[in-house]
Amino acid sequence: MKLFVILVLLLCFVSVGYSQQSLPDNPKARDKYIRCYQKDSVGKGVWVKIKNNLSKREIRIIQERLIALDYDVVKTGVYDFQTKRELEKFNLISGLYKYSGVLDGTMEKLKQAFKARSKQTK
Repeated sequence: MKLFVILVLLLCFVSVGYSQQSLPDNPKARDKYIRCYQKDSVGKGVWVKIKNNLSKREIRIIQERLIALDYDVVKTGVYDFQTKRELEKFNLISGLYKYSGVLDGTMEKLKQAFKARSKQTK
C-alpha cells in the first residue's frame, strides 16, 4: 500500500513539473501582450498572444477600420459586445484564431485589409 501511495505521489509531482514547463512565459505588467489558452476552430488548444490594455484611441481605430470593411460596429471608443463579435469574425476570416480579442497579428491584418479596401474605392 505504501508503494502505491509513493508511486501516485511521484506521478503527481512529475506531471505537475511537466505541465509547468509547457506553459509559455507571461509578460510583465508593463508589457502590451498576454498569453491566453484558446481552442481554435478545429478544437485544438493553443496559446495565443493577445494585446492587453487597449487605449480608447486604439479601440476607435479598430472600430473605424471594421466599419470601413463593412462590419456591423458603432464607433464608440468602447470595447463593447459588437466590437468583440465583429473582431472575432475578422480574426477568423483573416486566418487568425477565432478569438474576440486583439491578437498579435490583428492590428496588422486590419491595417492591410483597410488599405486594400481604400485602394479599391479610389
